[in-house]
Amino acid sequence: MEDEIGLIELGPRHRIEAEEITRALLGNAKAEVEYAHELLINVRDRYGDRGDPEIRFALQFLQSLGPNGMDASYFQEYFHEIAQILRQLREDYSVQNTSLML
Repeated sequence: MEDEIGLIELGPRHRIEAEEITRALLGNAKAEVEYAHELLINVRDRYGDRGDPEIRFALQFLQSLGPNGMDASYFQEYFHEIAQILRQLREDYSVQNTSLML
């Protein structure tokens, strides 16, 4: 599927499919948060608004990890670590998008 600026978006057919693949590849919440760190630390705010595809990805991804995600208790132990990733993104990589601030 293409988004409004012509970038191709890929995704699972179903949420359960995504969970099964992720758990099979990574194994547990700790490993998933470590991988999330690698993904999020590479996000850049190129356009300065929520229309940026990288920011949209980060926001949707964080929503799934956070307390309003599908399984809030799964990542609950790692909320502080996720917040530290966002701090690092702001302070070390100058991503100042307000949507990514807790």
